[in-house]
Amino acid sequence: MIPHIEGRKILGTLWDSSIFPNRAPEGHVLLRSMVGGAKSPELAMLKDNTLINTVFDELRHIISLKTDPEVARIYRWEKAIPQYVIGHGEKLRFIDEKLKSHPDLYLTGNAYRGIGMNDCIENSYKIADKILNSL
Repeated sequence: MIPHIEGRKILGTLWDSSIFPNRAPEGHVLLRSMVGGAKSPELAMLKDNTLINTVFDELRHIISLKTDPEVARIYRWEKAIPQYVIGHGEKLRFIDEKLKSHPDLYLTGNAYRGIGMNDCIENSYKIADKILNSL
């Protein structure tokens, strides 16, 4: 992820083929870049070719990308990643307090305690432990 203060047009890039084996053919990599977000939603709505060129211009500077992509696909997911705002912690404390009245109800997902896959996995383990301990 790239901090907004850096002034980049992409939010960040995942090396999917390094994270998930067999996502790209041998000798190739699969990169997934995020664009837009709460502070620059208009960038995600650029025309396809403009968006692809924008992403690869950024990657050329950031990771010294030397070749054009063999394949590029765009998936637009409006409001895909929660944007935590000031007061999020208080909301979580309020929800947790209300959940005490419903001992068999469990809430998890990227809207609560971390937007990343690792956060969601960690939180799902915690929820699974709570469920198992309640049986």
